[in-house]
Amino acid sequence: MKRNAKPTALQHQIGITLVELMVAITVGLFLLAVIGGISLSSSRVFTGTSAATAMDENARAIFDLIGVSVRQTGFNGCADFSGTITGDTRALGVTQWFDDTANSVQGLSLTASDSRFVGSLPDTDVLILVGVDSQREASVVSDMGGVITTGAHDFQPGEVLLASSCQLNSVFIMTGGTGNTILHGSAKNCDADIGTNCAGVMGSPSVMPIPYALDPGALVMPVVANAYYIADSGNAAKGRSLWNCTTENQIWPNVVCNEMVNGVENLRLSFGLDTTGSGSIDSYVPAGDPALNGSQIKSVKVNLLLATLPDSGASSTGSNQYTFNGETVTPGDRRIYREYTTVFSLRNKTL
Repeated sequence: MKRNAKPTALQHQIGITLVELMVAITVGLFLLAVIGGISLSSSRVFTGTSAATAMDENARAIFDLIGVSVRQTGFNGCADFSGTITGDTRALGVTQWFDDTANSVQGLSLTASDSRFVGSLPDTDVLILVGVDSQREASVVSDMGGVITTGAHDFQPGEVLLASSCQLNSVFIMTGGTGNTILHGSAKNCDADIGTNCAGVMGSPSVMPIPYALDPGALVMPVVANAYYIADSGNAAKGRSLWNCTTENQIWPNVVCNEMVNGVENLRLSFGLDTTGSGSIDSYVPAGDPALNGSQIKSVKVNLLLATLPDSGASSTGSNQYTFNGETVTPGDRRIYREYTTVFSLRNKTL
């Protein structure tokens, strides 16, 4: 009987050796590292792109917002503010930024926080715009001295209104009336008569009242003031923000300030001046410059510095040095910074 042959060592050798296993693990780890690196890089690119897109959208929204206020600024029907305003809410005391119709465009350069604009920061500018809401205008039917009859309106007692005809404008506080009447008693104005000029306050000084009745068809519109400035966000993780103080839909002298857009680090202004009376802009001067003459302002140049939010996870992979308002800055963080600039023409301003 023939015995079976014993299996050889070669026949027992199956699977992989330790060396092969170690090589396979090394190659696998290398591939995972490559894939992980690509994934992380793609994630950073996506986050950075998304953050940059968000900054672009925020800048566009801010310019649209300010543009609305600019279009309202200085609009006063067919009469010029200059030398034709009678009546004045300022008989009540010191002129406030929000009812200074004699200076409908102002730019403040802050060296310290301004208490009128809660939380405002030094080394930033404040843009002040005073105009009217022409979407809420009412047409005069008759003017009987202390009572103006108009078409339907939604004005409320306490609102600051502008009555505008082609002969003059008058700024006053509505003291009563609803629906289609407007009262303007002397308790909150220089005089009950719409044509009274407050002595030495606006226009030519006049001790005696200048009676004036608004012609039928004259317009009455609410005076609206807006101030735009930079302050810290109410949420520390959002950095700085653009804030807005407004009198819209408020009773004089109430002002409401709200946080508008996060990630706005700075606001700088310059103003286009027509210094020769030619109708064209001769030079630009920054806010706070002694050469800034409100009567010569024809345009506003707005420079915004936006940055990715501290909690967004978006960071620069290289140098995040930036230039803002002509100054080059190297920040101490890894946030992405961008400058946005636009120019607004003051088409309605007739100061």
